[in-house]
Amino acid sequence: MVRKVLISFLGTGPRGENDLAQRQYREATYRFQDQENGEENLATRFVARAVAQHFGIDNLIIIGTVKSMWEEVYHSFAQERGVLDEDVWFRIDEACNDATSDSPLQIPCQCEIEQAIGGDTHLIPIRYGLNEQEIDENSAIILGVEQYLQPDDEIYVDVTHSFRSLPIMLMNTLIYLQNVSSKRLKIKHILYGMLEMQSELGYAPVVELGSIMRMNEWITAAYAFSEFGNAYQLVELMEGSGDQSPAVVLKRFSDMMNLNYLARIKSMAGQLEAIKIEEIKGPFAKMILPTVLNTFIGQFKGLDDLSRFQYELATWQFEHCNYCASYLTLQEALITLVCERKRLDPLDKEDRDKVKDAFIGQNMGRIKYPEIIGKAYIKINGIRNDLVHSRINRSRNGDPVALLERVLDSVKEEFKESPS
Repeated sequence: MVRKVLISFLGTGPRGENDLAQRQYREATYRFQDQENGEENLATRFVARAVAQHFGIDNLIIIGTVKSMWEEVYHSFAQERGVLDEDVWFRIDEACNDATSDSPLQIPCQCEIEQAIGGDTHLIPIRYGLNEQEIDENSAIILGVEQYLQPDDEIYVDVTHSFRSLPIMLMNTLIYLQNVSSKRLKIKHILYGMLEMQSELGYAPVVELGSIMRMNEWITAAYAFSEFGNAYQLVELMEGSGDQSPAVVLKRFSDMMNLNYLARIKSMAGQLEAIKIEEIKGPFAKMILPTVLNTFIGQFKGLDDLSRFQYELATWQFEHCNYCASYLTLQEALITLVCERKRLDPLDKEDRDKVKDAFIGQNMGRIKYPEIIGKAYIKINGIRNDLVHSRINRSRNGDPVALLERVLDSVKEEFKESPS
């Protein structure tokens, strides 16, 4: 069964007049965007309680400083359940009000508070975040939230209260956990209770901030495409926003890139260029795709000669650390270049085999080529074959990545010349 886990923040809360009254958030009537007609609005001082009731939360994690109003949390939940102990409340109230930024990182009467709330509740104390050291410590503490989560948990986040820097920190942590954790966590809702609208509307709307996560997903997907030519995340997001046609083109292009299918990559790059940005529907797609596509396509635009395209692709693959593909592509580029210069068909296997034979000295010099091209082919051919056939060749010395970089640089000028 998939659990619903709410992560909420707790602030210090205001005092009453003359600092005599106990700290508490003012009561508000909360209303959710997906609330059905007839569903009763919940009046409470804690938006977390409203969220828990509306979504049927199974587990609650509350994050706050030692000075946060833990006494009010205890009083509210314990009173509702009929287990309020005035002595416990007083100890919590006294400890929290005496706490400072230098206090030990320990919530007073933590077990009693967790028992008053009930269920699988966890209270997590954090620092104020007054300096870089405290911020780093908070990052590690919040990252530890994972220990309270189970595989496939659905995460609900309430960022209504506490220092504004802490929800931002939590969001970055949750983004990390969602993308990296083996627990396959899913962030379902990010919520903010707009208490300031109570006087105007008669209720406090609980607004969704899910666009934060969607934006992050688009940024991550854009990075994957820009760095690796991998558009699968973009495809998934575009399909979700109804952009089916461009998604198909991007998926096919990624398939060809991962196969290193050179002939198809060039034609697919042309199809990427033909995508009409004005026809894209999703708002995030409209914002991110033009820059991503134009930047990527711009690296290969105007490369009509197949050899130049292959060389630039090999360079791009090297720069993005795809060294195996770069070795393969560079070797093909060297063969293609000679084919183009000798008026041979670069797409014909027999013509390409003639050039390869010439490189290794088996055609009695019938095909002439620049010496630097032949030397480059010989230098990379052995390593290329080792990579393709997964061979272990202990006789090879030196750094294959450094060799690839040197060879790419050595033949750069050759590919700037027109084959004709």
